[in-house]
Amino acid sequence: MKERRTGHILLELQLVLFFLVFAAGTVFMHFQALLRNGICVRSDLRLLQSARFSASLVKSELSEQGTRVLLKGSPDEDADMTAGCRRSDGQTRISFYVKDGTLYRSIRKYRSLPGVVPNSDAHVRVLAWKLRGISEDKAEILLTLEDRHTRHRRTFRRVMRTLNGRVETVSPG
Repeated sequence: MKERRTGHILLELQLVLFFLVFAAGTVFMHFQALLRNGICVRSDLRLLQSARFSASLVKSELSEQGTRVLLKGSPDEDADMTAGCRRSDGQTRISFYVKDGTLYRSIRKYRSLPGVVPNSDAHVRVLAWKLRGISEDKAEILLTLEDRHTRHRRTFRRVMRTLNGRVETVSPG
């Protein structure tokens, strides 16, 4: 008589099922890591784009059009730091400051009310805004930005050189 084998098919099926679940779990973990890295890269790109825009705007106003760049406040305190300049036409004053996580540019023409323009991306928050004079014609800008959605932070440094004027540090008050 022939002997009947039982149980081998069930054992083989369990082993195949175990390996399929293990492979699916591994693929899922790698997919999650890839998704997380993609979000971080997108956040870094958003922060870099915002930092470049803000720094280029500050640089164009302070270094290319300003005749006298005034850095007001202490570089140790972010909230009170203001950078200002007078344009070469002598009639326009421009200042940059941070309020509630947004970088603002204030433009004031002679005998008129100032126009205030926010210069930050709505998805990016400015955590720190520091300026310091390096020499008579150079200033350093430090921007610490945070992505509002991912809470990802980066600090950007830019050195600018004034073309028409000089950099002066003024004590607050």
